[in-house]
Amino acid sequence: MHPLPRSTTTTRDHPVEEYPTSPREVAEDIVGRAEAPWPRWRWLVLALGALFLLGVVGLALRVGQGGDHTRWGYYAALLGFLYTVAGGAPIVSVATRMAKAHWRRPLARIAEVYAVVGVLTLLLFIPLMGVIPPAEGRNTIWIVGGVRQGWPPGAPVAYDLLTLVMVALGGLALLWIAAIPDLAALRDRGRGGLTALLSLGWRGTLRQWQVHRAALGVAGGLYFIAYVGGCIPFASDLVLSFVPGWKDSIFPAYYALSGLQAGLAAVVVTAFFLRTVGGYRRYIHVDQFWGAAKLLLALSLLWAYFHWSAFLTFWYGRTPTGQNLQVLLYFGPYRPLFIASLFLNWLIPLFAFLIGPVRRSVLGPTLVSFSILVGALLDRIRLHVATWSVPDPRGHTFEAVPPPVPLGVADGLLLVGGIGGALLLYVLALRFFLPMSAWEMKELTYLRVVRPFLKTRAVVLGKPE
Repeated sequence: MHPLPRSTTTTRDHPVEEYPTSPREVAEDIVGRAEAPWPRWRWLVLALGALFLLGVVGLALRVGQGGDHTRWGYYAALLGFLYTVAGGAPIVSVATRMAKAHWRRPLARIAEVYAVVGVLTLLLFIPLMGVIPPAEGRNTIWIVGGVRQGWPPGAPVAYDLLTLVMVALGGLALLWIAAIPDLAALRDRGRGGLTALLSLGWRGTLRQWQVHRAALGVAGGLYFIAYVGGCIPFASDLVLSFVPGWKDSIFPAYYALSGLQAGLAAVVVTAFFLRTVGGYRRYIHVDQFWGAAKLLLALSLLWAYFHWSAFLTFWYGRTPTGQNLQVLLYFGPYRPLFIASLFLNWLIPLFAFLIGPVRRSVLGPTLVSFSILVGALLDRIRLHVATWSVPDPRGHTFEAVPPPVPLGVADGLLLVGGIGGALLLYVLALRFFLPMSAWEMKELTYLRVVRPFLKTRAVVLGKPE
């Protein structure tokens, strides 16, 4: 395949934008950007660092105010939001890689780097370990008192901590394995220290590529199991078990699915900023946003399906606990949050992506993704704050709906600072691991070519497998 000159052409549906045409050009551009200063990068780091310090102040205020678990609902909502968004984002790379989709290549590293936020979620869980009520006397997924008192030991805190550890380590392993060829390229350009150590002496032999492909598949599969399986104890112990009598086998699946939706939305928004501000316009095109829009539409429909399936059980059951639960989560003090998430996570994506020009654009999927992220945050606040406001989670029936918990100063600082800290960690990781997978983009140049087609030019992709 002979390289074609770079050009901007047009097809019937969308423009064929400028593409790099050779592996050497890709390597020099992507790897070289890691050595060049990122415009305004230091100012971005300072701003996010200041937000993170505000979160530290909010945590100090929350600890100083003391109190029982009812005061920690917003903090738990922050933890749930970061866990599902940052934990669900790497699944975008895993799933689309398994499907052998070429359009996902520029998004792969963007999604994988979100795994570093798992370290922050693990640290955020530590203050909650002394706040979460013990499993004795509560409806949990753990058999406590059913066989003998206190079994299994440490439930639920120990197993939730283990879940976060597995997700964090699994995500970091996935990111590291995927980045080994790029770390070796940085090592060969003079970067030593940790970069050279993590490259594992990579030389790009055929045997190394075979092992790398196999290891990447195993790491992706294990991470998928860790995240989706981890949503079962996480959602059950930090949401379900706080309301006496709430039995819902659909809720953990909904919790994981909404995380996949929000994770993909975070990848799309990040790709938009890297395209417009980061200088990666030649790599991130309409195809990436168009492909992500199709998946977002499907995930939004599934979001509504799981919501409706769980709601019907309580609506037609007409038990006192089910009716009080409907008031708590849907029709009572947190009704505005439910309505907002209903629009932001379902109705807006549904009707926006029914419009072809919106679906086949850069700005349209980005705005819809931003609405999904806002809706996911409001939904986590609704779920965690409402359930953590129940004074006594023990017992078998939910008899009284507690009043709403207002957003305090400490809670606001925690939400802003926690999200700022996650973004700070992500931006720092981008400088180390590269925002774009150079080896995957180099591989794409062997499979993609722009050819004349009728009165225009079109992108032709090869399918080697």
